[in-house]
Amino acid sequence: TIDQISKALNSPDEETRLQGLRYLSTCEPGVILDLTFKAFGDSCWRVRKESIDLFLSLPASRELIGEIMELLHTEENAGLRNAAIEILTRIGKEAVPMLLEQSGCSDHDVRKFIIKSGLPAYHLRSHEGFWRFLMLRHSVAFDTWMVNIVTKEKNIDVVQQLADMLSKKYSNIASVMNNITDAKSGISTGKEEICFYGRDYIKEKLGKFEFKISANSFFQTNTRACEKLYTKVSEYAALQGREIVVDLYSGTGTIPIWLSDQAKMIYGIEIVKSAVVDAKLNARLNKIDNCEFLEGDIKDVLPQLEKNLGLNQNIDVMIIDPPRTGMHKDVVKQVLTIAPGKIVYVSCNPATLARDLEMLELKYEIKEIQPIDMFPHTYHIESIALLNRL
Repeated sequence: TIDQISKALNSPDEETRLQGLRYLSTCEPGVILDLTFKAFGDSCWRVRKESIDLFLSLPASRELIGEIMELLHTEENAGLRNAAIEILTRIGKEAVPMLLEQSGCSDHDVRKFIIKSGLPAYHLRSHEGFWRFLMLRHSVAFDTWMVNIVTKEKNIDVVQQLADMLSKKYSNIASVMNNITDAKSGISTGKEEICFYGRDYIKEKLGKFEFKISANSFFQTNTRACEKLYTKVSEYAALQGREIVVDLYSGTGTIPIWLSDQAKMIYGIEIVKSAVVDAKLNARLNKIDNCEFLEGDIKDVLPQLEKNLGLNQNIDVMIIDPPRTGMHKDVVKQVLTIAPGKIVYVSCNPATLARDLEMLELKYEIKEIQPIDMFPHTYHIESIALLNRL
């Protein structure tokens, strides 16, 4: 009976749960769909796999893509999230229309518009064409979207039509931007930027802090995992409220602002002008007055900052969060010269992390390295290293 199968699926014995799934396969589709859903979060991978196989064997499972999408946001059970990713991956193209619809901006609409416009797509080899990229940013906290349309040249009339069409159709679009660049490399950062709808930013939250994010400023893509990442940064920094902290590659100021109520003063150094502007706005937005953001190349700004601090103020903790290429060797030399008491190194590339840590070992002991799964089901990993001065 269905009751017996349900009891078997809830048994503490794995083999009993697997047997329950095999009996379940003989039931009506509605019963199968309902009970397999409950087995997706099972602690045993064999049970999860068989429940997914059984679920996908039914054509009616494709009608529940929306419910599967909801499982991606489950925080309590990683098994449910993994099952959802597995199902969506295996369904493949069948899931695309639903995923696009839920994204708040269907690229079907954009594709149709581009074809109708008569303007060609940009070709990276010939460097000819108009339309380059469509980039979407999503705010988890506010469920709003930024649409960034990247083109080779300016055409206000055409892009305005696209912006009007998207903003009217999708109510949760808060911003439509146009970045214009004729650079030959495949980048989305424009030499000119125009706002065609709404604001030139969207808002996101990390913990108790709010952030304004513009089209070209770096912000971690996985917001929920980012909070875990920054919590570990805070744990490693172990600030007592009297320290001077310097954050290299500070971006939009997320780490300095996250640590702002734990330190005496925090300086962020960032080379991207728009990110520094955003960082300063974010500090004001959160009513923070102990964060200062400096624009420029770290190789130039860091020595000047140390000089300005003088002999009476030492850098106690340094946060280093470089791009995938890691730290420039000149920056490593400067860090070793300043020799703060503690370094917290946040890396998205294990190879450059290992390279930089080897250079820093001249004056530092590597106490601990904690990986953070910022990019599930990819080979990419974020890592945080704690270094204490010898």
